[in-house]
Amino acid sequence: MEDNLFTTIIAIVSSAGSVGAWRFYESKLKYKAQRAENPQKANERFIVDLQSRVAKLEALLIQSSEDKDFMRETITNLSSEVSALKVQVQYLESENNYLKGSKRKS
Repeated sequence: MEDNLFTTIIAIVSSAGSVGAWRFYESKLKYKAQRAENPQKANERFIVDLQSRVAKLEALLIQSSEDKDFMRETITNLSSEVSALKVQVQYLESENNYLKGSKRKS
């Protein structure tokens, strides 16, 4: 009976200490470490995603500002051209009225 008990204990100890058992324990520990690491990695990915979004928004803001400046300059140029044309129309109208008056007197 003692031989059977001793053989059983040796079998249990050898199976617990076998390569397969060590691999199982190692994979179990790695899995626990990955589960504990996942929230931190998720936060890191979230931060990287936010940083890329901010960079894109900053680029869009810069482009929008440049477009706005270009439009403002274009509007200023067009306003000055309109003012010049108004003056020219007033001059031509007054000259036209003068010429109409000269022809009627003749």
